[in-house]
Amino acid sequence: TSGDLTQDGDRDPSLDFGFVPGAALQWNKVDASGIPNMLAGSEWELTAVDGSGTAVGEPLAIADCGESPCTGGDVDPTPGSLLVEGLTPGEYQLVETRAPVGYVLDSTPILVTVAASTQATVLADVVNEQQEVPTIPLTGGWGSDHYSLAGIMLLLMAAGLTFWHRRNNRFAH
Repeated sequence: TSGDLTQDGDRDPSLDFGFVPGAALQWNKVDASGIPNMLAGSEWELTAVDGSGTAVGEPLAIADCGESPCTGGDVDPTPGSLLVEGLTPGEYQLVETRAPVGYVLDSTPILVTVAASTQATVLADVVNEQQEVPTIPLTGGWGSDHYSLAGIMLLLMAAGLTFWHRRNNRFAH
């Protein structure tokens, strides 16, 4: 039927027949400089936990969408921005299981309370540190020092051999 829900003839908006609105959780991946929406490609597990922090139920696997149509739990097509909808309000543990390419994985659990609301519960930005890039020889990094030292050693050996050869030729005549 249509019309207002009433109790004893008075309009009562608190009557919901046990319906609990879905909840949502939102967060961004950023680098150390705080630039958002750059770090696409992260993967996560979201697990409901009880008051003591013990997991209750199976973890939900979440992959950063990064493009439309979204699959894998994240419904936000913006790279590095994650939004998970349809959650049951309560306590959760969020753990990153795969860092964006070129960044260090931080698998520290993030505890969050997801509230029943028309607005998503928003976490603070999640920061990843960039991985150290290995130095490739002859590109000006640490590896080039070894080549420079080896070159100097070869020059010194060539000079020593030239001196020895001239000395032996002088005494031989």
